[in-house]
Amino acid sequence: LCHATGSFTEMAAALAVLDLPFAPAEHDFDFQTTGGSTSLRLAARSPAVLFHKEIVPCPDCEPGQPILVQQNFYDPADRTAQVGDETVNKYIHPVRGQFAPYKVYGIEMVVTNTSNSQLRLDVLTQIPMGAVPVSGGFYSKCRAMDVAGFSTTRLEWLFYFPRCGQFTFFPAHVSRRGLLMACVPPAEGPLQVVENPAARDTTSWRYVANMATDQQVLEYLARENLARPGINLSEIAWRMNDKATFTQVVDLLRARHIYEDALWSFGFKHADPAAVAEWIGRHPLLDRVERQELVPVQTRLFRRDPIAAGTLRHLEYRPFVNARAHQLGEKREILNDSFKAQYHKFLFYAAHKAVPSLEDLLALTYYLLLQDRIEEATKLF
Repeated sequence: LCHATGSFTEMAAALAVLDLPFAPAEHDFDFQTTGGSTSLRLAARSPAVLFHKEIVPCPDCEPGQPILVQQNFYDPADRTAQVGDETVNKYIHPVRGQFAPYKVYGIEMVVTNTSNSQLRLDVLTQIPMGAVPVSGGFYSKCRAMDVAGFSTTRLEWLFYFPRCGQFTFFPAHVSRRGLLMACVPPAEGPLQVVENPAARDTTSWRYVANMATDQQVLEYLARENLARPGINLSEIAWRMNDKATFTQVVDLLRARHIYEDALWSFGFKHADPAAVAEWIGRHPLLDRVERQELVPVQTRLFRRDPIAAGTLRHLEYRPFVNARAHQLGEKREILNDSFKAQYHKFLFYAAHKAVPSLEDLLALTYYLLLQDRIEEATKLF
């Protein structure tokens, strides 16, 4: 049964000949603890397959094995830092660093195979003793892993500490065929969990947005690359309740050609006409309006002109005089499809203006002349 693992068909065929019942009977389990060790007595009430797995000491391999293993603690909410023009990972030292209770942390483990052949490894991992796994995590787990030659495999799992105190930690061990190939060196001491960790990265955006002073926020916004991943300007929106801070932040971002909808929206609260106009101009207020790119908007705070924006352009056609002198059919038709589309776009634009401008009237005169509607064009001119 243990060797029939090549495919589902192979496993199903092996199970079919074992005479196991589809509905097993209730087995009797008896756990006994004696002298610090725990034993289990099982009384099977129907045919069963018993699988036993345990963690036992294993001897070391000879030095120079082609397996490297590394393990690090990290904060899932603050994983990277910017050093110059590079983004680097941030890790928490297991001894010199401090952890907080009730906060989710992660462990990252990397296994590297430096040989040219694939190796099947047994990897033993666990979370600190007394910690609680989250997000499908585990307390302790041993898994079989195939690592191709000259490649790296990365594993992650999450946990949290339920209280303050000291927690011991058993690092990752990698074995093959009962021999220890590599392991992470044990920590020099227990993990320290305190209510308020002393070590804080004051250069991270998470700290600046939530804990720094307004002046430090302004210095950060003026100095850092705000387009890099991990910086969400809406996280400082709570600071915009103060008008002086709002004005300084918006002026600074405007000078750097950066816009954030959540920050600009506070222009309504502080009666800032420039910020309100920019917010309206970028906000999809007219998305539900048919052909909204052709609709002109003219208010005291906001102006949008489709012609100035380039969504509607004045086009000239050649020849100016039509080859056909007389109307074809009972109804006047525009035979040039390109001009017909342009004329309809212009009429849609003009119909949404309260008062057409002189430029609009001149363009309409030209379009009437192209249709040989001379009398109407002359009257309009």
